[in-house]
Amino acid sequence: MQLKNIGFDSDKVLCVVRNPLDSIISFATLSNTMSHAADMEFKVSELYPEWWAWWVKYICDQQTQFFEKLVRHCTLE
Repeated sequence: MQLKNIGFDSDKVLCVVRNPLDSIISFATLSNTMSHAADMEFKVSELYPEWWAWWVKYICDQQTQFFEKLVRHCTLE
């Protein structure tokens, strides 16, 4: 089944942004527990500082790329 978008004209965009610090921690927890409700029993940043530094940089890079694409897509005609 192929999904298709229904086209429409608009000159407005609503973008809801969560605090990046909260989302980085939340996504790390989801990635390591495979649950939105679970919590890790330890602080990853303290127990695995090298992984945590990599994770923060990786997620920041991904979010930067996403928002650059979003802005580019929304501003190009």
